[in-house]
Amino acid sequence: ANACGLGHQWPMVLGLLQEMSRHQLAPSVVTYNTALSACERVQQWAVAVALIQELRTEQLQPDVITYSSLISALGKAHRWRQALGLFASMKSNRVVPNVVTYSAAVQSCEDLPSARRLLEEMRSMQLAPNQVTYNAGEAARPGHRTGSEVRSSLLLPRCSGSSAVALRGQARDAAGEQGADSAGGQVTVDLRKLVARCIQLAEEAGEKMREVQARPSLEVVDKGGEYVASGEYVVDPQTAADREVEELCVAALLAEFPCVAVVAEETVTEGLQVTASAQVAPLTRQSALAALSATWPAELESVEASRVVVYLDPLDGTGEFVKGNLVPVTNLFGIAVDGVPVAGVINQPWAPGLPKGRTVWGGPGAGVHGADLSVKESQGLLCTNRVVHSDRCAGALSALGVKAEADLQRTSATGYNFLAVIEGYFPLFVLTRKGTKKWDSCAGEALVSALGGLTTDAVGRPYSYSSDLDTINNSCGLLAARSPAAHAAAARIIAQALAPWPTDVDDVTSYNTAISACERGEEWPKALQVFCEMRSRHVEPDIISYSNAISAAQRGFCWSIALELLADMRDRHLEPNLITFNSAICATATARRWEDALVLLSELQRENLPPDERSY
Repeated sequence: ANACGLGHQWPMVLGLLQEMSRHQLAPSVVTYNTALSACERVQQWAVAVALIQELRTEQLQPDVITYSSLISALGKAHRWRQALGLFASMKSNRVVPNVVTYSAAVQSCEDLPSARRLLEEMRSMQLAPNQVTYNAGEAARPGHRTGSEVRSSLLLPRCSGSSAVALRGQARDAAGEQGADSAGGQVTVDLRKLVARCIQLAEEAGEKMREVQARPSLEVVDKGGEYVASGEYVVDPQTAADREVEELCVAALLAEFPCVAVVAEETVTEGLQVTASAQVAPLTRQSALAALSATWPAELESVEASRVVVYLDPLDGTGEFVKGNLVPVTNLFGIAVDGVPVAGVINQPWAPGLPKGRTVWGGPGAGVHGADLSVKESQGLLCTNRVVHSDRCAGALSALGVKAEADLQRTSATGYNFLAVIEGYFPLFVLTRKGTKKWDSCAGEALVSALGGLTTDAVGRPYSYSSDLDTINNSCGLLAARSPAAHAAAARIIAQALAPWPTDVDDVTSYNTAISACERGEEWPKALQVFCEMRSRHVEPDIISYSNAISAAQRGFCWSIALELLADMRDRHLEPNLITFNSAICATATARRWEDALVLLSELQRENLPPDERSY
């Protein structure tokens, strides 16, 4: 159960709980905590609530881990009042909260007074707030807003006319520095200047990375790793270089371009102050000046700032950096307009044979500069990540013709893998799992596109690069190729070999098709995972979605999930049909929950739905 939970296989965890019951094995608090943790990771708050009720039914006492997981799950679902109520009941039940519990409670808050009160209470108990606690406390603001809106209120500046608030400070005069449309006072940006600034910052960042790497300690912390397909725990490291580079770059970007949204990987800049006195350094780097004089599409000379997003990865390939494998390490700046990457900058501080590293930059219409674009013999079939987080990867690689490790390059550094495709060392860059973010791929996609190539998810669907933090995950992997034909062939092979493929589009019909295909294919955990993803991406399930998910729960003997889905369906004012009721009745009957089955049968009749043979 623990392995499934850490692998985000929450339906499997619940299935194992049911299996324990059938074998008359009594689950312990530790078992329930594992299931709760799995539900918390994928924001299944309703299932988590049902689990804690079931735990109490088994006459088990929730401990601090139980409460922490459930509070976190409720917070992620924006049920902050319910989370705080649970926090209060925890203390009344004489369970002492720890730093993790307080952090989860503070993070759930959507109003400042509650967050501040919890922080003060935490200090009074002589508990030291950690980075997560402070980030959550700084992000709390009055009003009912989503977690992403609360967080982005500090990271993403907003403009109105000729003024802006960058993070929590006073921005420079936006109209004066960035230009204002004379008709409506709309702030505009010259993308050539923005690209040039990103290039100069990338090279300064490379110098900072080399300086940090030479220090006695990299000051590594684990942001929260995960167990991979092999069963090994892989940390998600953050170093002093990640933190210092991000702070340097975000401050400089917002000082010069205060109305441009900046989405950066680390959380260290959420409290950054950018004031009116912030100085903008002149552009002096040769490559930055070259970008200013390069030929860019005319429409990029004056773009409304509200349409522009800069995606920043201050240090890509941190795992390689920590291990001392420095060649693949890069920093990445991607610029998108209306959700489409238009420029990319990749700085490689430890490029072989170049003591000062190199910077590759460009975009559609401007070409690619700083890269070796000569024709060369391919070094293999494809490149991919070294760490495999999903067992889907092996199947995809095999379908694409990989027979031995010599056929590919494994490097856990997205920017470096993009460079391998851009420079023709490998025809494909393939990832088949959720794992990378938009800051990993925006720069590379712009550069591949500049060469006439394509970058999409693993089955050929494009990603959108907006400033919405709820969509920063590249949920369905990556597929990049300089050759559109090679890209199309690979996307077709992956889609056919690994169907049904999880969807990340905002189309309820596509989700229903995927859920149904999984459910009919006896892959009920996968069906429930797709339903989960649908909800997390704010696609509203319909009657068909719920019916298929309840049917999947029934196939997995997960009667409690079936009942939770039925209740959630009603909460959303969707009326269950005969198929829905029958699946729920079968789920409870299979689990010998005859009382629940009779209640459902009565409800079916009250809804004026005539029971059929399957109902009885």
